[in-house]
Amino acid sequence: MTSWSYRFMTGLVVLAGTRGPALAPQEPPVEAMPRELEVRWELSALPDRLRDSATAYVLDPARGYVVERTGTNGMSCIIVRSDWQFDLPFRSDIYWPVCYDVEGSATHLKQYLDAAALRAKGMGGREAHREILKRFDTAAYRQPAHAGVAYMLAPLMRGYSGTSSSEIPETIHLPHYMVYAPNVTNKDIGGKYYGQHPFMLRMSPGHDDVIIFFAGSAEKAQIISESSALLADLCAYRSFLCIK
Repeated sequence: MTSWSYRFMTGLVVLAGTRGPALAPQEPPVEAMPRELEVRWELSALPDRLRDSATAYVLDPARGYVVERTGTNGMSCIIVRSDWQFDLPFRSDIYWPVCYDVEGSATHLKQYLDAAALRAKGMGGREAHREILKRFDTAAYRQPAHAGVAYMLAPLMRGYSGTSSSEIPETIHLPHYMVYAPNVTNKDIGGKYYGQHPFMLRMSPGHDDVIIFFAGSAEKAQIISESSALLADLCAYRSFLCIK
């Protein structure tokens, strides 16, 4: 089993090198992806049957996320680039695709849209972390009102790894599902991290409780095999997105 710790938990061609406003000192600005590649990658987080009717966001470094395509099935997809969940500076090499269902689009998604907007305005990662945590004490954010699913079935993702305060992202194959389960604990479901069975994850400090289900070995192998062209294009786009 990989050492991946889920720290990544706890959202048309753009001119190369397009950058947003200056950020906090020593924090790299986020850069736009080629839009076609960004949309392909984020939609790969969904099962095939849901992709054509999903809403797809792309990241505008000057504004945050904008809708590239409006869907009809309630699913909303982004590639998270400004992972606010940890008290760390923002990086330029965080990329994890996720698609939220109707309830997740009204709850969990908002935090990542807001983080990108704050970053576009020049706020650093540590500041954004504190700002978004404060909003959980207001009417701005709420837990999902009922169970639902966030899909993270993409063949590739890049986020933080390690079991402590590692600040080095890792690129990994880890397709999985997240089921919203507010206030549920591992004790309630007999969960344990990184086993072959479901386990609880609290993606944000004190919020966003989800049950994680890894894709089975056969499903994972099929996802990776069917995504060979996407994986090649991602590797060509950025060397840190390559997995041998």
